[in-house]
Amino acid sequence: MSGIQNLVVGWAPVGADGGALARKAFITDNPNPADQRELLDTTKIPGASTYTMAHQRLHVGLRGQLKARGYEDIYVFDANANLIYSVKKQDDFATSFAKGGPYADSPLAEAYAVASKISEKDQVAYVDATPYAVTPDRPGSFVAAPVYNGKELLGVVAFRLPGGVIDGMMSNKLGLGETGETFYVGTDHLMRSDSQFSEGNDILKTVFETPEVNSALSGDISSFGKASNYRGMTLLEATVPVSFEGHKWALVAAVGEDEALAPVVQMRNSILTGSVIVLALAIILGILFSRSVTRPISRLTTTMSRIAEGEFDTEVAGTARSDELGAMARAVEVFRENGQKIA
Repeated sequence: MSGIQNLVVGWAPVGADGGALARKAFITDNPNPADQRELLDTTKIPGASTYTMAHQRLHVGLRGQLKARGYEDIYVFDANANLIYSVKKQDDFATSFAKGGPYADSPLAEAYAVASKISEKDQVAYVDATPYAVTPDRPGSFVAAPVYNGKELLGVVAFRLPGGVIDGMMSNKLGLGETGETFYVGTDHLMRSDSQFSEGNDILKTVFETPEVNSALSGDISSFGKASNYRGMTLLEATVPVSFEGHKWALVAAVGEDEALAPVVQMRNSILTGSVIVLALAIILGILFSRSVTRPISRLTTTMSRIAEGEFDTEVAGTARSDELGAMARAVEVFRENGQKIA
């Protein structure tokens, strides 16, 4: 608390000229490249030693938090909507976010405005992923909370969350196979996380709209269905509603239909293959069985015809068989022998 309080108190002489001295010290005269301005812990600003000392003490810790947590930036506002501190020292530093200021209509200004009106403990303001003029190529969301000294509002602390934070949470593909993924969709049906299957950045660019997503966003209903307007393939999707600080999203888990149904198809194919094999064996066995029966009968019929024509010296085949065909052959043999005696 004392660090932010000293920063706020020390800002008075710095902000007297609209923050020009602070921007000159931390931006214009910063010896580091533009994307490494945070490496400057402190500098000299005429008549602002309280501010520069408070900045140095606060900056080291907040810079460490930014790196450890993966924040895009961390901000401190005073109670008049002046951005009196940021880790990155980008172009919005030391400017006014109040009405008429250069960033008055920005999502960060919205986060400040909502947070500055919060009076209950542990409440925060949240602004969903939105393009921000300072870094238009990197959409991010903002979380902000008020800082009080007793009942007096000292200011607001805000954090910018990059899309990569959500992407990290969405990267777990456990159980989703090779084609599966999870992602968030906002009420505008634009994705809030980046898909690993696309070349570009999907955040606030790629549309994903299905009846299941609409049900989650409008009716808080979890559901299952199919999607065919994304990634050029049919997906099976499970969608659940998610809400935070008045914002709603649809959390989607999707997997390619072909991959999801592969075990079923494999089982079906196994059954079909087994059926074909059994049918083939049945046909082969049927042919073999048929031949084992029809050939002896055919030979026996030929033998009976020759005996009937008086050829009693014809040999009767199959008399040694132990089945019905053998019995028939032996009966024909008796008929042949009787014919020989009569002849």
